[in-house]
Amino acid sequence: MPQSLSESFLKKIQLLKFVPAKKIRALIEKNRFDEAFILTCKNCHSVKDDNFKLVELFLKSREEFAIDTNKKINKTLPLFEAINNKNWGLIYLLIRFGARSHFISEDPHYTQQYALLRTEKYQTIPEEFKASLARGKFEALMKLFETKSVLPRYTDLPPNTDNSKYDRNRLHFLQSVIAHLLNMDNEKSKFWGSRNKYRTEDLEFFESEYLHNVRKLVSVICNTFANMSDDFLARYNEVFNHNSLTWITLQQFERTLSQLNENMFFLVPIIVLENSQVDFKPEIENSCYRFTLEHAKRVEFIEFFLGNCIQDDLRHLLGLVLELNNIQDSEKTDKPSKISLPGIKAIVNHITDNYSLIQLMSLIYNGGAYILTPQELKHQPGNLVYNLREKPKNLLINDQLTISTKYRFHALLRKLQLIGELVTGRNLSRFIKDLDNTIHWQSFILVRDGITHQDEQDNKFKVDRIAQEFEALETRIQKELEEFCARLMNLIRLREQVLGCYTGDNRESYWNAILRANNTENAPVNQEAPKTSEVESEHRLPADAQDFLAVAKLYCPLADYNTFEQVFEGSITLNKRQKGSLLVHLNPKKNKCITKEQYDHLSGILNKYINGPKISVEDRQLKREQEIQKRTQRLQDEERRYRGLDEIRRLATLFNMHGSKEHFLNKYTRIDAAIEAIQNIQNILRECGYTLPSESSFNEWDVSNILEGRLALVTLLERASNVKDALEYNLGQAYQHLDKIKELPEARNNQYLKDNYKAIRALRNRLEHGDHSIDNMGHDIYQPRVAQSYKIASMAPALFKACKELLPELLEIKEGVHHSDKQEQQALARNLALGIFSEHPNTNELTPSNIGIASDYSNIPDI
Repeated sequence: MPQSLSESFLKKIQLLKFVPAKKIRALIEKNRFDEAFILTCKNCHSVKDDNFKLVELFLKSREEFAIDTNKKINKTLPLFEAINNKNWGLIYLLIRFGARSHFISEDPHYTQQYALLRTEKYQTIPEEFKASLARGKFEALMKLFETKSVLPRYTDLPPNTDNSKYDRNRLHFLQSVIAHLLNMDNEKSKFWGSRNKYRTEDLEFFESEYLHNVRKLVSVICNTFANMSDDFLARYNEVFNHNSLTWITLQQFERTLSQLNENMFFLVPIIVLENSQVDFKPEIENSCYRFTLEHAKRVEFIEFFLGNCIQDDLRHLLGLVLELNNIQDSEKTDKPSKISLPGIKAIVNHITDNYSLIQLMSLIYNGGAYILTPQELKHQPGNLVYNLREKPKNLLINDQLTISTKYRFHALLRKLQLIGELVTGRNLSRFIKDLDNTIHWQSFILVRDGITHQDEQDNKFKVDRIAQEFEALETRIQKELEEFCARLMNLIRLREQVLGCYTGDNRESYWNAILRANNTENAPVNQEAPKTSEVESEHRLPADAQDFLAVAKLYCPLADYNTFEQVFEGSITLNKRQKGSLLVHLNPKKNKCITKEQYDHLSGILNKYINGPKISVEDRQLKREQEIQKRTQRLQDEERRYRGLDEIRRLATLFNMHGSKEHFLNKYTRIDAAIEAIQNIQNILRECGYTLPSESSFNEWDVSNILEGRLALVTLLERASNVKDALEYNLGQAYQHLDKIKELPEARNNQYLKDNYKAIRALRNRLEHGDHSIDNMGHDIYQPRVAQSYKIASMAPALFKACKELLPELLEIKEGVHHSDKQEQQALARNLALGIFSEHPNTNELTPSNIGIASDYSNIPDI
């Protein structure tokens, strides 16, 4: 008869002299492994005693015993017991096997104890370790970073505050931080080659502190750049907006660093492979399994990069900051050199690709890319980490509530929005997309842009047209998305063929493979599909003309921009006076964002086309027809290359068509669209059994619903993804229209919009673009069953405020617009009547027909 797990383990540890032996053995015999484990930790005071050896054996068998290193028993954690015993070896061992250090910061007592323990330990380490860590300098920099009067967050500044006056402080601070990081590395290099001569405990403490400091300071660098003023960003746009270095890359790097070491696994919905058209299904399953193992070790890989590979990037960044400081301090107009940060870009792309692939699978499979702890894996069919052939009931949070067809359509639109956002260059690298060029990636982005920006052109009209065919469309799109999910899994297999497998022991060779793959990556980081005019798409201008127009688009009125375009096309010319008048917005005397050198360069480009040969109308038409032919042929070749996703591509074509002006929103229809979105929110809440807000605060309303037997709104949003998606879609639409509504004369003095628009805009951006660093703050970003995410927690009260506060304001603005237009029409009528009466004294009746105006006031031009 085979031995049980407990019997086999007791035999393995029979020679160890651990304490309290009798209690620990009794717990093991009863298969109460978690309790035996934490009791062993509680009595482990040194890495040299047998309790430490027993802890190691428990951890090596943690999957068989379903041991959770983060399970609280009797209000304590294994990590807390290690802190109580001041056992650094045990602390590092637990963290290495998945113990979450953020639990320490959540407990005031252990936060204080751990800080004291670190201080005590710091005093005992070798002086060369202290020289590298330079704890005093580190703490001084962190304190300065938190000094709001010197380095404020731009979000904390009062309205109308000049953020640019803090830019010099930020640049000097950046210089100090980067120089300190490089000095830390220099000091470390003096002894790292002979590190084997030091005590293991001291080395582990040094490595832990070193990585902690590097992670903190690099995060501070990214955060400081993110707080630079708009003036600074515009002035140095060329430096921070090219393929090798962008603001977005730095923001994403900070998010990458903020991920916690959860040591989580996730389940991939292999079920979609069974009915898909993809080949190599067994190979895909194996690759997905290895992908889960790699991602579970992502933090150790990030730490390898921070400890060994970031220095070259930091040297380049320091050179740029020194140059910027010199320009700012001397008030020069020099143009700083462009730099590249290949290491940071590669690590950001790789980790972000992983995250996006997981999120895409999760979205398509309605929450199917589950993330589990090793303990939970024990209870899955076949105990396969990656093999999810049906949704396990104990993990299913998407308890879909029945909502009407209209709102199911809104939920689908929201899903398409999110998928489109995840496949932009910001979230999915060109390296990944190029692995399968038969997928028309741009279609997802075009659909996302059309759905999101219904305030532009006739997009809302197009969405309303799509709604009419929703019943038939829903099934077809879902089928296409499931096939797309299978192709995403195949991308994981294809990527593995290029990069190899990550095992944890091949970090250097794996990193070099990532670096090589990303060095061939030249995709710009676009958040949305590029918007080109019909002329631009049919007839591409030369590169220098496009460069000029890119700058003109930022600073010149639309009429001037169109004139420049005509000059570059050769259809008109300019005299000296006209040229000077057009260039006034680019003149450095009036535009501080343009340097004299830039202005001279732009002026030279314009002169080239003004003085160049003029093209006749016939030649220009012929050239355009040739370009159209080439473009048509190219599109046909591309269409033959793409496979599947017919409905998605059809919708993309619809949104990409030039808008019909008769269906553009005017100020009335724009306000109505925002009102309609909030009324949709009210109706969805009603369908879910909720009362409309009448209480004065969100908390009061939420408690009232709970007392009446309904779920807290946050819980509803977590458990019913179709409801959450429909509500998010409508909240985003209501906010989107506010951009132009707030510019109406009747809205400019609206106190509610003045006080709340900044927060509304920030939440809208988070809804549409996401922010991985805060959407899941304090939680594992891949585990759907956790308590509220930051995103949901902030959305719930926003839904209440939209219904309770924003809707009445919009109705008031709408009434104001009607009143203003009526007064304007009446004034116009009076003026016309006065003229008519003076010419025709016998006219004594005033009617629309005899004063020549329409009797219907609804035909109001677009704002």
